[in-house]
Amino acid sequence: MKAYERSRVLFRFADLIDKHTNELAALETRDSGKPHEQAAQIDGQIRFMVSQFRLMVGPALATGNSSILKTAEQTSLSALHAGKLLNEAGIPEGALNVISGFGPKAGAALSSHMDVDKLAFTGSTVTGKKIVTELAGRSNLKPVTLELGGKSPFILLKLLTWLCSLTRDNAGSRTFVHEKVYDEFMNHKTSYATITK
Repeated sequence: MKAYERSRVLFRFADLIDKHTNELAALETRDSGKPHEQAAQIDGQIRFMVSQFRLMVGPALATGNSSILKTAEQTSLSALHAGKLLNEAGIPEGALNVISGFGPKAGAALSSHMDVDKLAFTGSTVTGKKIVTELAGRSNLKPVTLELGGKSPFILLKLLTWLCSLTRDNAGSRTFVHEKVYDEFMNHKTSYATITK
């Protein structure tokens, strides 16, 4: 496809995402436990679908490359449905393949496959190191882009509706709570590893 035709497919996909926001939000809620209202907000979560589509799949398809999206085994519903919408938008057959499976099998197979030319991985630092040094490094030395878990904290200055989605890539490992809202926050908390006043 020429660049213009690819852009038309991606714009149709964006329109379909808008049209199916409620069902995608419901799937995202089932996947991750994220509140439906948060999942349905036009904040980047649903508007150009899960971060994998926005940051990884979209650029690959826009530049004329095929893409394989291996979802996290615990949170595959919304990505699988978004893949169907992309097919409906007119992407050529085989240009996008969405697969689900466990990392040690499906992820390792993709990471070490000689016909995969580029990897983008979001996940743990331990797995990222393994992908770079063992799997991709021992196959065709494919370039790897990593978005690894860090020590990013949540900083809560005002008690708003607490947005909970601790299985997603916006999950912090620590929460710093201002002393003015600390007691109220502690009454609402579910389970957090470290809360610092």
